[in-house]
Amino acid sequence: MSDRFLAFFSSFRDGFPLEAAARLREGIDGRRQLVFICTDPAGHEKTDHYARVDREWLSDIGIQFAQCDVLDDRVTPERAWELVRGASCLFLMGGQTMWQFRFMREYGLIEPIRESGAAVLGLSAGAINMAAIGLTGITVTPHYNARKDNLDIMNEIIAASYEHPLYAMCDGSAIFTRGDRMDLLGEIYKIDHGTIEGVSP
Repeated sequence: MSDRFLAFFSSFRDGFPLEAAARLREGIDGRRQLVFICTDPAGHEKTDHYARVDREWLSDIGIQFAQCDVLDDRVTPERAWELVRGASCLFLMGGQTMWQFRFMREYGLIEPIRESGAAVLGLSAGAINMAAIGLTGITVTPHYNARKDNLDIMNEIIAASYEHPLYAMCDGSAIFTRGDRMDLLGEIYKIDHGTIEGVSP
């Protein structure tokens, strides 16, 4: 199994909690270049806003990068490949899951992301897409606290759990993996073949 550091987030309200901050400082080895991967290639203002917020949150916990770039339709595919290959850390942003996946596929970024040795952080849609592009065997469903009372959504989640186990992440939770190690933080449930089990530490 790869020794690559992966982090999965649902959502945080006011920055990274202390335990998450400690895991990130431990897991992100290189601090040269942070590359954000958007969910809406044309939503520049929103993408830039959240990239700025996320970068500030990282800086607040002592993780600062010399260079920061955003991948959306303002860069060419060729430039996007270069940035992915040179990244110390990749951040798959939140938003529309399928839009992000389509952007990565159309720009030819899936293989460069897989082949990169960079740490990868995935937030909401980005956390879902980490499995979709083959970075991990862990499948997550974020914002579980806001979705568990919606019968239609829960029926979809339960049905999907018969194909592969799901980690249902409530906001404020995180999953960190490196090699065979997996650390869970906050309120998380494992859903497997319709059975829901709390797996929070």
